Order: sequence, then C-alpha cells, then structure tokens
Amino acid sequence: MASQPDTLSSPPHETLSTASAIGVVESLADAIDSVLTVSEVEDYRYETLDKSTQEIRLLLLRPSKDPTKPIELSIFKVPLQNANPYWALSYTWGDASFREKVQLNKLKFSVTRNLFEALKSLQSRLSDELRLWVDAVCINQGDLDERSQQVKMMCHIYAQADIVAAFMGPLEDGVSLGYQLITVLA
Repeated sequence: MASQPDTLSSPPHETLSTASAIGVVESLADAIDSVLTVSEVEDYRYETLDKSTQEIRLLLLRPSKDPTKPIELSIFKVPLQNANPYWALSYTWGDASFREKVQLNKLKFSVTRNLFEALKSLQSRLSDELRLWVDAVCINQGDLDERSQQVKMMCHIYAQADIVAAFMGPLEDGVSLGYQLITVLA
C-alpha cells in the first residue's frame, strides 16, 4: 500500500504541508467562530418594560463549582413590588473593552470582565439558583429612555433587595487590602 504524501498541492509554485493546511483550516475556523460569536451576542433582544407597574428585570444565576463551565443566566421581567426575594449586585464596571461571554436565555451575551468575575465568584458559592439584579444586564443599556427611567428607580431597587452584594474585584488585584481595611473599620 502506497503511503499518502505529506503535502497538499496548491497553485503550481506552492506546496503546503499537511500540518500547515491544518493550521490554516483551524485559523479559518477560529475566524468564522469569532464572527458567529459576535452575531450571537447581538441575538439577545430586550423586551420592553411596563413603566406603569415599575417593571424591572431580574436574572436567575445557576450554581456551578466548575470554573470552566459557562455562566448560565435567565432573565425575566417582574414588577418591582413583586420582585422579592432577590439580591442586588454592586461592582465596578472596569474597562469596558475587556469583555467576556455569558449565556443569557441560552444566547451569548457580552459583559465586562469585572462583572464576569463577580458572577463567577457568586456562582461558585451557590447551592441553589439565585435571583439577582445587575444594572449592566437588567437595564437595556442601548435604550436611553429605559436607562433613564430605571436609573431613577435604582435607590428603590437596592433598598428593596434582600441582600446587596458588593464585589470589589479578584483578590489578585490588591483587593485583599480593601477587605482588610473594611474588617478594621467594622
């Protein structure tokens, strides 16, 4: 049985090794995947909130001890007066150019790295699903009217939450000094 050559023929002046061809195919696959991921991020569409009932959106965060598993969130609307129980998450948005992907209603959704780290931190500590309000996701940031209306409600959203969790960032960012200061001041 004749062995297969370790090259693929290209135009007459070029010969491409099998390893190089696989590399080119993998690069193309990565490029296609990144294009598809961008379009998947844009697939999630916010439903309009009912202003007359002071509707807000809440997230349902599913627990996971596996740090490699994607963050899975469901989002739903509820009148603020019927929203409890829920937690409100406060965190620094950080550099908006550093983004991570989460699953929002089974669609890809882009969040800041700081929010991603906050959600990962919460997710790893959960034993059951958590109802959560997070401004960057629960408010449609692309709708100026909604954003204005929801920002006016934020004091009520935070006041009504069962717990307001503050995420100061991963420990490797020097945040441990902040935790130590809070402990001393408490």
